[in-house]
Amino acid sequence: MFGLPPIPRWDAAHPIVVHMPLGLLFFAPVLVVLAMVMKRRSAGLLIGAWATVVAGTVSLLLALWTGEAAEDVADGVPGAAAVLERHEGLAHAARNVFVMLAVLLTAWTVASLRYVDRWPRRAFVTGCAAYLLLHGAGALIMANAAHEGGRLVHEFGVRASMASNVPGTGRSVTGSLTHNDD
Repeated sequence: MFGLPPIPRWDAAHPIVVHMPLGLLFFAPVLVVLAMVMKRRSAGLLIGAWATVVAGTVSLLLALWTGEAAEDVADGVPGAAAVLERHEGLAHAARNVFVMLAVLLTAWTVASLRYVDRWPRRAFVTGCAAYLLLHGAGALIMANAAHEGGRLVHEFGVRASMASNVPGTGRSVTGSLTHNDD
């Protein structure tokens, strides 16, 4: 009665995994803004932002890897090739930006914790604001990648299924991606 749902195969895990980097990486700037505003708690908030960006970047890598494992399904869908190519290109760009941002925020957090007592508050706020501009650019790239992925699902019917028939093969596959011919 209270059994666990089946665990999807790696190539079917993409729809589950993609939501984690979106949530984490869209939330992290809130912590940076709070660190800028709340002087007494800025160190803890900046550490929280750093941890959120690192976790979001790791989950972005997982989303990219599961997406690469699943891309064969969309390859056979008429009209989806250009959208898949944009989705994949934007996902790779988002990965590159957020890996760089994670390294940058690591350096900024360490420097801030070490020297914040010696810096004028304006220097800390300016550095955080500069980071937020870069993070915003990365979030825009990631949002566009997500939009293209949503188009694959909602316009072309590419979807994950725990147990379904693969069109044209006459076989049932558990935990893989299939194209919805409805």
